[in-house]
Amino acid sequence: MTVQIQNTIDIPRAEREIFARVESALQWIGNDLVRRIKAYIDEHNINVDAQLKKSITAQVRRVLQEFTLQVGPNVYYAIFVHEGTRPHWAPLDPLRIWVVKKLNITGQEAEDVARRVQWKIAKKGTEGRPFIEDIYKLYQPKIIPELIRRIGLS
Repeated sequence: MTVQIQNTIDIPRAEREIFARVESALQWIGNDLVRRIKAYIDEHNINVDAQLKKSITAQVRRVLQEFTLQVGPNVYYAIFVHEGTRPHWAPLDPLRIWVVKKLNITGQEAEDVARRVQWKIAKKGTEGRPFIEDIYKLYQPKIIPELIRRIGLS
């Protein structure tokens, strides 16, 4: 005597559900990283005009069965803030704006300070303020456990 048990699994549907869970979990992790990076920027007074902080986003991309989570800023100068620069002749207009916003001074005094900052950058460059790297190092060990928890495998 033989017993035959048939069980049909809708593989495409199950695959869609798994992919949706993975994408949702990655988006949650990305949003949490964004929140922590923005808090770090505030705590360390890195952001002068709020554009850097506003530009930080998390995006999940999927190509076939591979997911990628990208977290970071999308303003052109973010890399220079994060990594610093070698000595170079910085444009004066952005320095004037920075002096007014950061130091709350105007007029000729702001112009003079902006020129002194320009000379300092020309001689020494700028020091990096790694606002993403520090948070990622702290968060990295939590990614896989959080992903597993949010997908529902634990």
